Amino acid sequence: MIFDIFCSVDGNRDRWALCWRLGRDLAQREHTVRLWIDNERARREIGWHEVGYFPMYAQNSRQWYDGTNAARGSLDQRSKIQVRPWPTEGKWLLKRRPPDVIIEAFECGLPGSVVEEIHRFPTRPVCVALNSFSAATRTYSKKSGVRSGLKSLPEPQVHTLNAGLSEDGVLWGTDAEQGVFDVAKWRASFVEGWLRRPLEPGERVISMCAATNAQALRELYDILGRDTVPSVILNPRCDPVDSRSWAYGIESGPRISEPSLNPLSQDEFDDLLKGCDINFVCGEDSVARAWKSGRPWIWQELAGPHAKGPSESGELLRQLNAPAQLINLHSWWNGGPHAVPVVGDLFDQSLWCDVHGAQRQNDLVVNLLGILSGLVAEPAAKKKRPVRADSTLKDGSRELLLPGAGYDIREEVLEGKILTIGVGSFVDSFHKTVLRNCELRIVKTTRQSLNFVATFDGCDIRPKTPLKHKQMWDTIFLRCNFRGHYIGCDFGSRREKGEGRAEDCDFSACRLHQTEFFDCELPRLKLPGWPHVYLISDSSGTWTDDWSKASALLPPRIASMHERDSIRDESILAIHLPDFDLDPEAVWPLIQDMKYAWFPGKDDKPRASAQAVSSLGEQNKLKKRQRQQDIQRVSIWNLLHRSWLCSIQKQSDGSLELLFDTSFFKAKVPDAPEKVLVRLKDGAAIHRNAADSNESREAVGAIEKFMLMGVGREGDDIVLKPHRKERGQIKLSYASYEVFEGEGAPIAGGELNRVAQSYWTTPSA
Repeated sequence: MIFDIFCSVDGNRDRWALCWRLGRDLAQREHTVRLWIDNERARREIGWHEVGYFPMYAQNSRQWYDGTNAARGSLDQRSKIQVRPWPTEGKWLLKRRPPDVIIEAFECGLPGSVVEEIHRFPTRPVCVALNSFSAATRTYSKKSGVRSGLKSLPEPQVHTLNAGLSEDGVLWGTDAEQGVFDVAKWRASFVEGWLRRPLEPGERVISMCAATNAQALRELYDILGRDTVPSVILNPRCDPVDSRSWAYGIESGPRISEPSLNPLSQDEFDDLLKGCDINFVCGEDSVARAWKSGRPWIWQELAGPHAKGPSESGELLRQLNAPAQLINLHSWWNGGPHAVPVVGDLFDQSLWCDVHGAQRQNDLVVNLLGILSGLVAEPAAKKKRPVRADSTLKDGSRELLLPGAGYDIREEVLEGKILTIGVGSFVDSFHKTVLRNCELRIVKTTRQSLNFVATFDGCDIRPKTPLKHKQMWDTIFLRCNFRGHYIGCDFGSRREKGEGRAEDCDFSACRLHQTEFFDCELPRLKLPGWPHVYLISDSSGTWTDDWSKASALLPPRIASMHERDSIRDESILAIHLPDFDLDPEAVWPLIQDMKYAWFPGKDDKPRASAQAVSSLGEQNKLKKRQRQQDIQRVSIWNLLHRSWLCSIQKQSDGSLELLFDTSFFKAKVPDAPEKVLVRLKDGAAIHRNAADSNESREAVGAIEKFMLMGVGREGDDIVLKPHRKERGQIKLSYASYEVFEGEGAPIAGGELNRVAQSYWTTPSA
């Protein structure tokens, strides 16, 4: 689905932070997200903090792409979020596809141009009002989030989604990812890295994300300064207000360390909250993340126009039956009536037990998709009988787990199930899931990513159709049995920090072509035999060395395989020779002595004689020369792409002259020729009717409105294809050709190639 999320920052950083996190989670489920933000600074922060650098513009459009720096916790490389400036009048969709869902965040109000275009849609998108975190008011009317935007639609179908508490007081976060977090490892790498010293035994770590009450901040530093245990206060600078002590003229003292941090990405910020002993946070997204971290936290309420009402934090804690000491802590930090706390109140984990116990692992995206499941559906999905996603049927010794709208399974262990991938209306997703003794039936893969962050142990993998170009870099396969046809697929981790691998797996019944195994041990894989060939690169050497030495003798289809840019130091590349339209037995003599070209049973295969090797090498050299001639025969016409064919004239010596208007080259290449004349020796030209290909006539004289847009081959003949089908096609037969500048001097092939390359690679002014 296509989501358009509109967010007006209005000085509140957590607004765009929550919308960005929501967009990331949707994009990880293979949805398209367009995030419209009215603040240039916020868009720059997304560029710097979340993706790793700025600006990131796609060619000829103002849009940012995520996934360029996966190590920082951004999206997978194949997922995309488009971050766009606030739409002006008449510049919302332009030529883009209309959205399936429009989300208006925090009562921002939709621009007038958006509302006008919605009226013109043949199918009106589903409208969702994303409301802010509010403890004082937990119930929302359908008009609370539609100020000036969605409410102006006729008969609005507006669905409300609360970013904070649900109607029954349950916290909704933006993902359900918990897992096991190694606090000691994080502190050793992150905190000690910034301190440039090891932490002392028992030294406390505190995150200070917001502090606008100078008196409370002084009292906090006084409490920590008198304590016998030293403290480290980390300020990630996640708020426009500088919360460090020196900004308020406070002396930190010798017992408090306060390193200066760089801004953090959202994933790094989540790790910070999980690794600290207490977190001082502010804003919708930060409060939700602190709550989900399971660590003590204190909420700094928003001041000024963003405040929702008096004592939000106190009202929230009372509704959750929090202890009196915890309510006092929040009142103290926000400048309300309070007793000065003691250090034990700050770090007493038991005070937060009841609060954290009220939290359930609800996923904001799952709830959003649940709202949309019956409203946005593909035509094919409507024909299916609706079923529950967790309903099961018996199928032999395994249970059939029906997908419903699509699997979205996170942090579960499934055993003895049959799962069908690609039949739901949504993209299937498995995250930190373990599947044991399961069967994976892969039906459709057009929109489906198979790079699941999951472990398949003892499973059967059964694709119904050939799997093409699917990367499984984060998926772990242990003792799995594979069937089917795999083309251009990747198994194992191609990234430096990826964990994907394949161990003790059986591929013997598969057909593997240009499929690569990364960081996988060859003895632990059961692979199909000849005519498969496995090209090995490891620490002792690589197949590219042997391949480059034999490239002169190899068939043209595979002679230049070693020149690929994507070859890794440690990998196994599987190729299936018949898929190259090659006779395997004609290739065997040429690779029999290659050390790093292997297949099961290679040592037992009869070796070919030196005479056979020489004979096959000569045949392949002849094929290469013929191929080069064929390429040369077509290349001139490719260089004249988008040129206008003006005339075809028959000469007395039997040659044929084709005159092309190439003046368009001059727009970018000033020294380009205005006209090019191609002389065909022993040439003939036939014009074929577009309506009836059997009807043809000799093409001689002036040619009207024929722009060369494509070239085809029919044996030794060349077929010129125009920009419009009704112009017909021109079939050329000739022995050789020459190229001239207009009717003047000859043009070398390299010169015309230079002109064409310069034109197509020079950006438009």
